Amino acid sequence: MKTQENYFELYSLPVSFSVDLNELAKRHRAMMQEFHPDRYVTADSISRRKSVQMATMLNEASTTLKTPVLRAAYLLELIGENVDDNTANDKHKTAVDSGFLMQQIEWREAIADVVTDKDTALSRLDSLHSEIQAVEQSLYQKFAISYHKKTYQSSREILQKLRFINKINNEIDNLEEKLELEFL
Repeated sequence: MKTQENYFELYSLPVSFSVDLNELAKRHRAMMQEFHPDRYVTADSISRRKSVQMATMLNEASTTLKTPVLRAAYLLELIGENVDDNTANDKHKTAVDSGFLMQQIEWREAIADVVTDKDTALSRLDSLHSEIQAVEQSLYQKFAISYHKKTYQSSREILQKLRFINKINNEIDNLEEKLELEFL
């Protein structure tokens, strides 16, 4: 059970932002069948521990590769780029995109406005969510291009935007859930 490979090598996939999710799922299932801890119940303690470690790594690898924002961060980490949100290292500071900052403010205001008008809240949230997802898809395409071109500063800046979008999407999902419960 080799556990030192990167996640792409683990699943025999090319190192790329584009991942065939069906192929990833197929390979993940096959490897989990091989290394699932239930298969090692009667094995010695070292083999049981290794199977648990491998299953844990397989699950982490699968989640990372199938989640675009995690995959983007992982790709940058593979080449030694520090993608920690809290980095204080000047080499890795990203430029502030004033246009994107304004967009963030507008989205935050739109979310706040939604709560004040319960009659149209869900439809307005759905519309906002669609708008944000369109921006997100565009950023994923830009990330793929910048990573491929090895313009890693640009890739880090795009990742920073994607992380914000991921957070705001989660906020919208939580708010939608809350509003749907209130309407029941």
